[in-house]
Amino acid sequence: GHITVATNRPFGRYVLPAFLTTYLRAYPQLDVAVQYETTERICRSVLEGVADVGVVSSTGQMKHPRLHISLLYRDEWCLVAAAHSPWGQQQMGLAELLSEAPLVASVEDSTNWHQIQELLREHLHLHDSDYRVRVRLDDLEAMKLLAMEGLGVAFLPRSCARSELAAGALVEIPFPHHNNPPLWFWAVTKAKTNPRPTVSEFLRHLEQYVRTSAVSVEENLAATSAEATPVLGNGAE
Repeated sequence: GHITVATNRPFGRYVLPAFLTTYLRAYPQLDVAVQYETTERICRSVLEGVADVGVVSSTGQMKHPRLHISLLYRDEWCLVAAAHSPWGQQQMGLAELLSEAPLVASVEDSTNWHQIQELLREHLHLHDSDYRVRVRLDDLEAMKLLAMEGLGVAFLPRSCARSELAAGALVEIPFPHHNNPPLWFWAVTKAKTNPRPTVSEFLRHLEQYVRTSAVSVEENLAATSAEATPVLGNGAE
């Protein structure tokens, strides 16, 4: 059989490969194609039948009248800097730090940047004039590497920065009250249709994996950070 998965980069790079390694060993006759897209394009690909399964991220609850959406797991945002950089060694408020430290950020039309803009506005109450983006990249790994080189600070999903934080190459700049904003991941399929058995089986195993192995890998964020039920967001945007 064949399955096409459309996903945002954080899930596609930091969670999906480990799952596919296990799953494809158990099902050697299955072929899988993975596409990286924005949330809007992922939803469109699923609706048009281009992708069998979509995995999208959001800062709040997802809803769409033509899609079946189920929660996979919870990650969280963290702000990181190189341990040797001046920003990694200063003790100051986040708003003050961002007025001095340039951002290493995603390209402007990406889901990642839209989410970071929302984070800056809603959680930190900052406007565009309160911070400066030094460089924009279309890849989380490249963003992380430039932050590690001391070229700026970066907002990253914890799943992206976990190893470097543990090794001490990156340091975390705490959010107020250590209340890191959540990043939710959702599986999406076309509503009111019966997926092929191959797709249903794939989804069942993926949901089981992220609710056990992936949650454990992410340091059981849901258990360590009390979080209310996510509020309704803007659908597929």
